[in-house]
Formats: sequence, structure tokens, C-alpha cells
Amino acid sequence: MKNYLSITLCMIMGFLLFSCEDLPSNDGENMNLNSTNYFGADSTSPFILAIGTKPDDWEMNSYNLVSAYINGDTLFTRVVYGGGCEVHEIKLVAWNYFLESYPVQAKLLISHDSHGDACEALIRQENIFNLSLLKHEYQTAYRSSSGTIILDILGSNGQSRTFEY
Repeated sequence: MKNYLSITLCMIMGFLLFSCEDLPSNDGENMNLNSTNYFGADSTSPFILAIGTKPDDWEMNSYNLVSAYINGDTLFTRVVYGGGCEVHEIKLVAWNYFLESYPVQAKLLISHDSHGDACEALIRQENIFNLSLLKHEYQTAYRSSSGTIILDILGSNGQSRTFEY
């Protein structure tokens, strides 16, 4: 009986140790902006122009938008979410642009698809979005090589951040 209990305990410990991927620790301050996440994704996350769609058309699994800033034609974000057993997809979606105001506005959202990941590790992920496609659309629509777009970016919990681009 003692051996059976020891073997069962060892099996449970082995399962717990190897059930989720081992992720590098990171304090959030020194995150490497050369990689988008810990699963080896490309260095630039998808940015989709999807005029005519609504936020409800996109996966919005829970996450927290920790920080975001624009440098040149690039939006950098840091998000935190629960998971660790599946690859998560983060996309930036322009779902309503260009709203006629001065300056012009674009409604964007950060879509998060967890693919049903039920693990509970705290994942910190960086995303790099190239905004050049939106810039090109603006330049074509307004026949202008320069101008300002107000980006209103919606997060998963209804939080919104506004940027001037």
C-alpha cells in the first residue's frame, strides 16, 4: 500500500510539473520588444483593416492592457492574461475608420483569442503592430501625405485608450 501511494504521488507531481509550458520569468520592466510573445511568434502581430465589422465579431477573451505607446508607424503594447497551455492570438483590428471629425478618428480594438486555454499561469505578452496600412488608407482617402488620426483603442474589459497618430 505504501508503494502504491508513493507511485501515485510521483505520477501526480510529474503531471503537474509537465502539464503546462515552462515560460521565462519577466518582471514586466525589461521585456524584449524583439519578440511578440513567449511562444516564438513573428516579431509583428497582425493588424487587420475590417471596416464594417463590430467589436462583437472578434474574439475578446479577457486580458489587461498594461501599456501602449506609438513610435513612428508602430504601436507597441504589453498585455497580461491567464493561460500557458495554448498559443494565444492577439490582433489589432481597425473596425470603423475614418470617422468624419477633425482630426479624423479610427476605432480599433485589440482582439484576444485564447483558444480555450484554461491554464492559470500569468502570461505577459508584448505586441508590435505596424500601422503603415492605416496610414496608407488615410493618405489614399484624403489625398494627403500628412495628417493626424485619433486612434481609439478598445480593450477586452471595455477599457479604451486614445492616441494621436
